[in-house]
Amino acid sequence: MKPLTQTVVEYIKHEGIDVSDWLALDIPDNLEVAAQDPANLLEHYRKLDIAGIDAHVPGAGALLSGSF
Repeated sequence: MKPLTQTVVEYIKHEGIDVSDWLALDIPDNLEVAAQDPANLLEHYRKLDIAGIDAHVPGAGALLSGSF
């Protein structure tokens, strides 16, 4: 699902928001996304470079961090 996440990142950048890091979970099945343990989000969050960000935007299947 990286191509979809990259499209979302480019859309956000086009709107003038700097995306400093992002992570695609690569889970193509929506039911499998819904079945993920929410506690695992912390594991994924720790992989992101969050130095100097203003906001962190988690989404279904992707995590974004950036500055406005």
